[in-house]
Amino acid sequence: MKHQLVSLKIDCVTRLGRAIIGINLQFVRDGRIHLRTLAITEIDKGNTGENYRTMVLDTLRLYGLKLE
Repeated sequence: MKHQLVSLKIDCVTRLGRAIIGINLQFVRDGRIHLRTLAITEIDKGNTGENYRTMVLDTLRLYGLKLE
């Protein structure tokens, strides 16, 4: 993914008292759109923007991806 434009796709769902976040990476290679799921994680610290931010940044770090 180095020097490549990517789209980070984030989806959150709450159902029956459980909250889950999905973090996906979308990019174009060889003229085709590719989608890779980086994480599907249950949120156990509360549904706050700060918790979402931390989970996304931790996931990006896990894969060695930077926001630059």
